[in-house]
Amino acid sequence: MLRKLLVFLLASVSFAFNATIGPLIDTHQEEAYFLMFETLAREDAEFIAVDLSGALLKDTSKLVEMMRAWCDEREIEFMLDDWAGLDEKGLIEEDNGMIGWHYTVDGGLIRFSDVSLTRNTLVTNTGVAGSMAGYRTTIRRVFGKWVITERKMTWIV
Repeated sequence: MLRKLLVFLLASVSFAFNATIGPLIDTHQEEAYFLMFETLAREDAEFIAVDLSGALLKDTSKLVEMMRAWCDEREIEFMLDDWAGLDEKGLIEEDNGMIGWHYTVDGGLIRFSDVSLTRNTLVTNTGVAGSMAGYRTTIRRVFGKWVITERKMTWIV
């Protein structure tokens, strides 16, 4: 009986913590996206365009600041837009009936299309200019730090 009471109390405390205090703990999800950005971005590019329209991150302002600062440090022009906006800028081309990312030696494009986002895990598909390949990547928060735990190459259709 005492054991059941102890289990009940521990479960209640855990539930109360997660329901009240847990959501208040900022896990800095933007850092997971930035880790993927750093992994894919080319430091020798003249520009990097990013499409976050498929990202599940509620507030992208911190992430955009981080990406812009990374580009500014390397004197790379940073652009942020959705697919239609990038198309209007002439950064998307159609080749042999297939729509693909326009890619030059001067720049690159990164597109996020999230599968899921929780407090401690991001699963995202990222398209990268210059190839028809993309990545399904799982990024987890481990001991307070975001790390890539799985990365699979996929084909972009």
